[in-house]
Amino acid sequence: MQFLSDVIGSYVAWPTNLVQINKPPLQPKKGSKPQKLEVNRAAKLQRLEGNKAAKLAATKNLDRGKSVAAAAAPNKSQPRLGKYGACLDIQIKRNMGSSNDSPIVQMNQDIFGDEYIEYLEKEQMYDLLEHKELSVTVISLYIRFLYEKVVCTRKLSNKYSFLSPHKMSMWKLDPENVKNYIVDMFLGNKESDKLFLAPYNSGAHWVLFAINAVSEVIYYLDPVHGDYTNHPGIKTMLDTALKVYRAQRGAKVSKQKSNNITWISIKCPRQTNNIDCGYYVLRFMKEIVEKNKTIIPETYFANSSPSYSEEDLMELKEEWCQYVLDMKII
Repeated sequence: MQFLSDVIGSYVAWPTNLVQINKPPLQPKKGSKPQKLEVNRAAKLQRLEGNKAAKLAATKNLDRGKSVAAAAAPNKSQPRLGKYGACLDIQIKRNMGSSNDSPIVQMNQDIFGDEYIEYLEKEQMYDLLEHKELSVTVISLYIRFLYEKVVCTRKLSNKYSFLSPHKMSMWKLDPENVKNYIVDMFLGNKESDKLFLAPYNSGAHWVLFAINAVSEVIYYLDPVHGDYTNHPGIKTMLDTALKVYRAQRGAKVSKQKSNNITWISIKCPRQTNNIDCGYYVLRFMKEIVEKNKTIIPETYFANSSPSYSEEDLMELKEEWCQYVLDMKII
């Protein structure tokens, strides 16, 4: 009976509790300011949080819009890649990655008089792709391109030869050996009126010497229109090399001429920044060879623009990139 009584008691109590739970909340009395302030404060906080959320969403949408626009718009700070430049970029990233290995390029004796191996580093390729200052290796490979694709193809080897930019740029370290190298190149190519194209880097700037060893004329092409007298050391070395060559081939020269080598500054297109000198020197060599003339008058580039256009330099870069791709060394 006690058990039944407890059950009944609890059963009776349950609805009472249920009624209490379902009772509507007590309404605040009229004039109860503390509760009204709390309600107002809660509403204000809700509005602030809503405003913050709206601003955050708007900012995210704005940033998303900026990101899409940035992806769609070209980045003016990045140089334009041509067809072959883009292909070379893909090849480098795909096959070289983070590797520090350098592709090997065999340089034949016919090009610079010596057979040697050129190591083409990834940074040197990106110097060209990103339009930075050119290394001596990039210059040398473009000369190899000119030699194979223009000089040999058009049978102009009796008119043009090249002096190694590596050796020309090292003359300060070993002037005697560089002088002997130049004399040997002259003696190995005795054809009359032949031009020896010699890119030279003074340490921060590329210029071009075009030397006719038989006529003893040296043409000076400088992308900033400097004067050859700014390079007294290499001028003296080249003068000496020509005199030694003259003596070894037994040439007879008048006494008035014997101590004077003819130097001519050529009015050529002028670079407009501090990095294009290497590209200009490549363009000078390309135009000299393609014009198929061994005499360079001061007005040789009279029909050219005062400066090379972006397209003029892009043509060189595309030729270089296509040539490297065709070698399949990467």
